[in-house]
Amino acid sequence: MFSFKNFIENLQSKPEQTRIRILWVSVAFCMFIVMSIWFLSFKSFTNKSQANNSNLLEPKKKFFQLPEKFKKEAEGIPSWDELEEILKQAPLNK
Repeated sequence: MFSFKNFIENLQSKPEQTRIRILWVSVAFCMFIVMSIWFLSFKSFTNKSQANNSNLLEPKKKFFQLPEKFKKEAEGIPSWDELEEILKQAPLNK
């Protein structure tokens, strides 16, 4: 029967150089697993994003339409020169 405690004791009894080699092999193995999971999830994400590409472009289209909307809204607002004239004509309360 495999015991984790016996495995650790056996590992501790090995020379330091061997323990360091085992350490780096285990780190490389774990990193391979993490990178594989990341790669597979990234591939899945890009497939889904290509399917929903039209939904992603909709906010971009709306964003670039904002200046036109601001121009339409600003048509009734007087310019700075017009505001200065209005202020010059207004009576000041002293």
